[in-house]
Amino acid sequence: IRMMVYLTLSFDHRLIDGALGGKFIMRVAHYLENFQM
Repeated sequence: IRMMVYLTLSFDHRLIDGALGGKFIMRVAHYLENFQM
């Protein structure tokens, strides 16, 4: 069993394309997976 969270992202496609949004969500996931206190 492992801990899991669903991440979603909503943005205006006139300002941000899907590639940049994907990079952002991957960066957030990386920070959450490697969180240090």
